Amino acid sequence: MFGYVRILKEELTFSQYEDYRGIYCSLCRRTGKRYGHVARLLLSYDMTFVAALRLALNDQPVVFCKGRCPYNPFAKRQCCQESAVLDTVADMSLLLCYGQLQDTVTDARGPKQWGAWLLTKWLKKARRLAGERLPELAATVEECLAAQAACESGMAVSPDAAADATARMTAAMMAALSADDRERRILERLGYCLGRWIYFMDAADDLEKDVKANAFNPFLQSEREPDFAALRLRAEQTLCASLNECISAYDLLDIRRFDGILRNILQKGCVAGQLLVTHPERKVRETNERSV
Repeated sequence: MFGYVRILKEELTFSQYEDYRGIYCSLCRRTGKRYGHVARLLLSYDMTFVAALRLALNDQPVVFCKGRCPYNPFAKRQCCQESAVLDTVADMSLLLCYGQLQDTVTDARGPKQWGAWLLTKWLKKARRLAGERLPELAATVEECLAAQAACESGMAVSPDAAADATARMTAAMMAALSADDRERRILERLGYCLGRWIYFMDAADDLEKDVKANAFNPFLQSEREPDFAALRLRAEQTLCASLNECISAYDLLDIRRFDGILRNILQKGCVAGQLLVTHPERKVRETNERSV
């Protein structure tokens, strides 16, 4: 996961933000307890969304209490007590992040590649343990990573084909959040569309970098002298379609709590991040406004 699935903080109420931060902090704590402190470095906001969604589908109420963060022991933070749910999401996070590290080792060069290689060695035992806890998801992640590598090695690949492996991987993770058949089907569709959106966000974000490095990018397959404005417009249309389908699937779920947080992420946070990627001039303008 790439960290694009985030809140728009200024649109949340204080209590909503406290709940969101409580889920994030508790997920970080459980990840560290199960896989060590290094694994905490891989935690992304995407997985906080997954944890919040799983908690939102629970019949039982979610309990919060005050606790201390080991990295900031002088400040008490709100913590979520649903350790079983968070443990499962921590397992999912480790599997997906380890797979992302393997992909970085294959594709990157220089310090980034070396750092990813070192982390894969450090977390090898943790990956094996997470695979034993979630064997079906672990097998799906391995299969999708292999399919992704094969796809990106092709000379002419459509954006839809390029995004399919990431989308299927995310779909499998979301489907594993529920045992109810109807809910699983909806979550699988939500995960597939969200995975497409994440993949295309990363591709759109890396357009200039991939051109300079002559690296694979699904939006650059037929471009000899790329028109970045036209490419970003194409990316924006693809992103909007994927995100709208994701929201449509979310609307079919029986959400019992955290609806304001989850809708903030899908309808505001993701949209705001998408605008910054497809309209980079906004990022420059906002930076200038903050400096005034």
